[in-house]
Amino acid sequence: MSIRVLILLYIVLHSYAEDNDFISDYFAFKNVKNIVGFSCGDVTSNFNLLRKLNHAGVFAIIKDPFSNPDVRLILNSDHWAVGVFVDLRCHNENLEYIFSESSEHRMYGYLYSWLILGSNLNQSISILNDTAYSMATDVVVAIPNQNGYEMYDVFNHCKYRGGLLNVIKYGTWNPNGNLTIYLMEPKLIRRGDLNGLRLKIAGVIQYRPKNMRLIDYMKDINTRSLESMHKFVYSMISHTGDLFNFSVHAGEIYYWDRNSIHGRMFELLKDNYIDIASNPRVMVSERLEFASLIGAAWPVRPCFMLLSTPTNKIKSDLFLKPFTAGIWDTYAVFMIISMIIVGLILKHEKVKSEEGFGAIVLTIGIMSQQGAYLFPKNLAGRIAVVQILLFSWMMYNYYSCSIVSARLSEPFDKIEDSVAVLADTHMRIAAEAVPYLNYLLKKWNWESDYFRKKRWDPLPLSKRYLPIEEGIRQVGQGILAYHTDPNTAYPYIEKMFDSSQICQLTEIHLFKESVMGMYSSHNAQFLEIARVGLIKMQSSGLRNRQIKYWSSKKPQCQQDALSTRSITIYETAPAFILLTLGILMSSVICLTENIYYHRFTQKFTQQNENFRLSKQSSSQTDNANELQLITISLIRLQSCTKLSECHMQNRKQTIDLVHEEESMKSVVYRSGCTRYLLSLDFPAGILLMIKMLNDVGISVSIKGPSAEFNFLRFLNVNYWKLGVFVDLRCQDQNATVIFDKSSDYRMYDYAYNWFVLAPNISYCLRKLNDTAFSVITDFVVSVPNYDYYELYDIYNPNKERGGTLNITRYAIWNEDIGLKILRRWNFHKLKVIVAGALEQKPENISLLEYLEDHDNVNLEDWPKIGFTLVQLLTNIFNFSLHAKAFTTWTDYTNGPLMDSLIDGSVDIGYQPSLIIHRRLDFAKVLMEIMPARTCFMFLTLPSTTIQFSSILRPLAWNSWYMIFFFFIICSLVFSFITKSDRIENKDYGNSLLTTLGAICQQGAQNTPFKFASRIALFQIGVYGLLIYNYYSAAIVSARLNIPLNKLNDSLYKLVASKMKLGSEDTVVTNIILQDHNPEMIYFKNYWLRIPQQKKIMSVEKGVIKMMHGGFAYHSIPEHAYYYINNYFDQKMICQLTEIHWLRPTTVALYTNRKGHYHEVGKIGLMKIFSTGLLKRELKRTFAQKPYCQNDGNSVESKILYSE
Repeated sequence: MSIRVLILLYIVLHSYAEDNDFISDYFAFKNVKNIVGFSCGDVTSNFNLLRKLNHAGVFAIIKDPFSNPDVRLILNSDHWAVGVFVDLRCHNENLEYIFSESSEHRMYGYLYSWLILGSNLNQSISILNDTAYSMATDVVVAIPNQNGYEMYDVFNHCKYRGGLLNVIKYGTWNPNGNLTIYLMEPKLIRRGDLNGLRLKIAGVIQYRPKNMRLIDYMKDINTRSLESMHKFVYSMISHTGDLFNFSVHAGEIYYWDRNSIHGRMFELLKDNYIDIASNPRVMVSERLEFASLIGAAWPVRPCFMLLSTPTNKIKSDLFLKPFTAGIWDTYAVFMIISMIIVGLILKHEKVKSEEGFGAIVLTIGIMSQQGAYLFPKNLAGRIAVVQILLFSWMMYNYYSCSIVSARLSEPFDKIEDSVAVLADTHMRIAAEAVPYLNYLLKKWNWESDYFRKKRWDPLPLSKRYLPIEEGIRQVGQGILAYHTDPNTAYPYIEKMFDSSQICQLTEIHLFKESVMGMYSSHNAQFLEIARVGLIKMQSSGLRNRQIKYWSSKKPQCQQDALSTRSITIYETAPAFILLTLGILMSSVICLTENIYYHRFTQKFTQQNENFRLSKQSSSQTDNANELQLITISLIRLQSCTKLSECHMQNRKQTIDLVHEEESMKSVVYRSGCTRYLLSLDFPAGILLMIKMLNDVGISVSIKGPSAEFNFLRFLNVNYWKLGVFVDLRCQDQNATVIFDKSSDYRMYDYAYNWFVLAPNISYCLRKLNDTAFSVITDFVVSVPNYDYYELYDIYNPNKERGGTLNITRYAIWNEDIGLKILRRWNFHKLKVIVAGALEQKPENISLLEYLEDHDNVNLEDWPKIGFTLVQLLTNIFNFSLHAKAFTTWTDYTNGPLMDSLIDGSVDIGYQPSLIIHRRLDFAKVLMEIMPARTCFMFLTLPSTTIQFSSILRPLAWNSWYMIFFFFIICSLVFSFITKSDRIENKDYGNSLLTTLGAICQQGAQNTPFKFASRIALFQIGVYGLLIYNYYSAAIVSARLNIPLNKLNDSLYKLVASKMKLGSEDTVVTNIILQDHNPEMIYFKNYWLRIPQQKKIMSVEKGVIKMMHGGFAYHSIPEHAYYYINNYFDQKMICQLTEIHWLRPTTVALYTNRKGHYHEVGKIGLMKIFSTGLLKRELKRTFAQKPYCQNDGNSVESKILYSE
């Protein structure tokens, strides 16, 4: 009895020792340094395991599953990898609790490696809880066998989306310490097929039309500006779905709280109602409580948009800026010298009426271009006056020109890109209702917080949000700063703004340009797939392409079409200030004179009564005038005070041969989308083959030769490579059916690798169907020869075009040396049929001669460049070229070339064609070869609108108001001057005319005698000089910047111009008319109303009609440039304007869907491109755009309408 107990005890201890070795070897393979175990062994066994793990440098904790452990506390890890082993052989109910808790706390990610020890595979799997399993799950179930353990990989892509538990043999372990792993590929590759699982996405959708399905709206390019970030995310997830074979179900959120910071979408992510949000959001740490970040996706820069307005700061430096300080100093010295000279002249000429300060007044009048009422009699005096006049005239012109240059070089007064600065303005604000706005205002930075508290929070809720169209309209009026996404706003701006408004458009960013992130739910079954998909698309350039596809084009400011900018009151303020100071000074002097008079004149004696009385009468008149001057000055001071107050507000040998051949090619065998073994009742050789292929990680499915099955479903693949081997040694007639059907379904391209076991080559060739063979076919036949096999490569470049079957010895194989490769490029003049559309070919010239003629490529440049590239391909691969041409076509979408590619009568089209999605059903894109665009071209002519505002436009309205106000004051002052100087026949009307003459630089026709009067006249003269210079400078700058009335690049504007339209007869026009863009639909309705005979004409005729103005001609620009260079002069070239009908894009060459020459053509074109031949041919073929020499423009004459 004791012997039996000892034997049993030995077996148990030996079993536990094997378990410990297995656990230690497994986790050493996983390179895990922290292990938690739930063991059914005794204390001694657990202690031995701990000691073994510690000697290996592994920290371990072993718990008894009967103790109801705290799973979250023991297994929680945020940064370190954790290995977990669970022994199911003790049959404890707490085991289910362990798996349930670990699922609840999401412990099946990359940081966790699970090893489950069970006695029966089915029983063990039934205990597992796969709720939180995903593609990243690392769970291995180990079942003991006679030689150790068999391991099975267990995972589920996503249970709550209908995923099934997958169990695949993972490896074996034996007590000799041999751990064999079958699945060595990364988990992403071996688990990358999600078998059509449905992923749910949702986001806030605001602009979807009620009559359009959501799935159609998310793909609609015509509304790209509306919810562009949603459409971008949907496109990215759809591409990822194609990559990993899952489907996408899109939903929309109708309501969201505008006052919520994170929004309804993050609540849905937190509740796992959706998997991925279709709204990209700002990447911040607090949102990780609600969702998991996938990665940066969509660039975004939301901003406030407004029109820049002139600054309200007085530009005091503009007054002195025309001259440097040195010039001003020299100017002052020469003025003093001039005054002395004039004084000497007056003294020599004995002009008593100009005594005192007369020389100063006369000199300032001359310098101010007011005229000199001085006629010296002697020669020296006259020469001096002439020199002073010439000096003042030159300085006056230099000063005027300097003001003009200052005005031309001055930039727009655009507000600083800061919302804090915007908050301090008095501009009205509003925003588009978008979910991320509240977060940016409340959680971003101090500037947004300052803006929110000062401007946003006090704003009533009813005034905060405006529809996008209304908001942009008010921005155009200059009364609103509107917050929106530029991708949404730009189409409206391009449609509603003119050139001047586009140039004045200012963007103030709520936060600087950043990248919004894509978020997924915390369950994260799709998290790693989404991340990998995003990285793949970013590294391949697909992300950038999608961003460009869904983003809107920013309207460009046409610097050569700037409108006149009026001078504001803040620029002319120095002149007004100078005049005001002069008035004040005159008033003070006048008051001083009166005080002096009243205090001292009364001491005169009574005997001079008549003289005193006459002086008293004169003093009373002066007193009244002075009081009026003081009153006017006070009114001016009060006006200035009010003015300053207003200024403060995004089989073995066979088996070995098959094994080595297919392993070398690294082909993953798959049937459909699932890896499986059809039957275990096959002969032992079949089982041996399956085992050997599985050992290298290749999944295999084998059908009997007489089996009936769905051929297309069994062999069809879209994304994965498929290896197919066929054994012809069983003499079964089904082999012919296999080859016939595979030809019907065209299963001889890059996705298929065929390997055929045949008794001899002849037998194989009788069964073979090479109809669908091409140059890329991978079809290898193995024939036995004594102790080795010979492998033959078989292909046919193109049977339909007379190609013959090529059989080439490819390799040999035996057990000793393995597989030895021995090794298609010459097509032996195989016929290739190419075709294109031609219109201008003369009847007396052969087609090949015409296409090879590069001396006259002005009209057929597209087909000629395409034919040149196809000719280079024929030289590389030794084809025989047969060319065809279509000279007529009707108004339908596909055109004759696409019809020929569809019916297979043409192999390659040498006519470059637009890349359109619906064409991919009929043909294959060979390669994009060149840029393409079409446009309406016309001459920009001067406007025929009478421009009443051109007279007043040089100055702003507030400047005109101030000028008028000061003109009245000056008139009154001048009237006082005339009265005080006792000038006869000088009433208020004469004073008005004299003041107007002084301001208009016509001269002041009197010289006052009194000092105060002369200062007032001096101020009026200088004031008139400044206003005259500002006005003339504004007119000159307006004439230099005069707009050519160029229209914005918009078809809306072209229709509104009411110009006559014409077009070249080209195939591209029919394609453009199928576009459903709203702008295209609008223009199409207008275009179709024009009679066909009036709008279709030759290029030469169209260019000639353009020369007369009022006519816009549609053509491929390179066609028209040839004639423009011949007919247009330099002025016409500068007036040439282009409005695109087909926006700049690229065109490509196409091949038919059978694709015999597709890969050959692609390889050849890539060689041509990499060697620079393509670039050279493009430069040689295309006409150069005429160049406008801006530095040699002719003088633009004034027209009647502008005067």
